[in-house]
Amino acid sequence: MTRRWRSPGEAEPGRASTYERRGEVSAVRLTGPRAWRTSNGSIMAARGGDWLVTDAEQRQRSVRDAEFRATHRHLHADRWQRSGRVRAWRVAAPTMIRTLEGPSAARPGDWIVQGESGAAWPVPAGQFERGYSPVP
Repeated sequence: MTRRWRSPGEAEPGRASTYERRGEVSAVRLTGPRAWRTSNGSIMAARGGDWLVTDAEQRQRSVRDAEFRATHRHLHADRWQRSGRVRAWRVAAPTMIRTLEGPSAARPGDWIVQGESGAAWPVPAGQFERGYSPVP
């Protein structure tokens, strides 16, 4: 299987479109490092001060503090509203992404999402459809 590496901040391909983030999550700020596994099996590493985010399907991910505060609006207690816009494109071939938390695989049909800071991460197709809306 051929995999192409993509680094944070690398320009997205011309087929990228703009999407708005939607949905609510629960989130807690980590006091120390924590490792976690993505749905595709990649092992990621969060640092103390990052946010551990849990979505409606109970999937967890970590988000750096500055990125989290720029893309979430506090509702109450540990509940947050996802906000902001991203660029995203669907991958046709297996692709490895160098995320801030470590390398992560995107499978054909998955999406690569790039935030305003240039950080990028893969999102499985079903999760992308539930959490992002196209901007006309």
